[in-house]
Amino acid sequence: MQVLCIPAAKPTEYCTPIKPDSTQAVILAAGKGTRMSPLTETRPKPMQMVAGKNLIEWKLEALPDEIREVVIVIGHQGEQIKIYFGDAWRGKAIRYVVQKELNGTAGALWAAREHLHERFLVMMGDDLYAKEDIARMLDHEWAIGGQEIINKEVGGEILSNPDGTFAGMNEPWHFVEHGLMNTGLYVLSTEIFAYDPVPVGGSSTEFGLPHTLTVLAKDMPVAIVRATKWLQVTTPEDLQKATEFVSMKQ
Repeated sequence: MQVLCIPAAKPTEYCTPIKPDSTQAVILAAGKGTRMSPLTETRPKPMQMVAGKNLIEWKLEALPDEIREVVIVIGHQGEQIKIYFGDAWRGKAIRYVVQKELNGTAGALWAAREHLHERFLVMMGDDLYAKEDIARMLDHEWAIGGQEIINKEVGGEILSNPDGTFAGMNEPWHFVEHGLMNTGLYVLSTEIFAYDPVPVGGSSTEFGLPHTLTVLAKDMPVAIVRATKWLQVTTPEDLQKATEFVSMKQ
């Protein structure tokens, strides 16, 4: 068993044993959260409070016991996250990675690549997920989470192969009669880093994780796991929806 000392906001003697084959979780929490303004002027979006806990806390509570280490990718006001959580949360070690350039979800994950081993779960820092959905995701070697949508205008629709596995994304906003929307929840492995991050919409400064996964999915099957419950927290108004979300049975 390997022993890691996890860097935190303050010097610490805390060390935690990490099994080399244990599953990790990565929380992408570096964004500026401009649509959450003015609340994000003093507190980063992943630290916004919902029913007495911040958004990251709710995500940590949804993680199963097999997740022994959490890597949080920080950026905008990230020091607040480090100070609040330190180097551990309820027995789970926490490691921090700074995303120096805000260059998309793939850019955020690639910033953490040297701290990841084998298999890991990826979560968006401002979304809320159901514990049972995360558990079902972890039944697969590779997976992407999808929320069922009916007669709705959305961006980020998941496309599937005839066998039901992930085929790619339909990113532009469009009307969907019946389909699945990407929840930003993934189960991946370090094999993904053998691929180059894929630009979003021809951009040279933003690289998308689902776009990169689309390329990988041509070489290996990626399961699509339907979410029973998911909430994207984007605006101040969404915080009330988040309160209702967490009040439901996890």
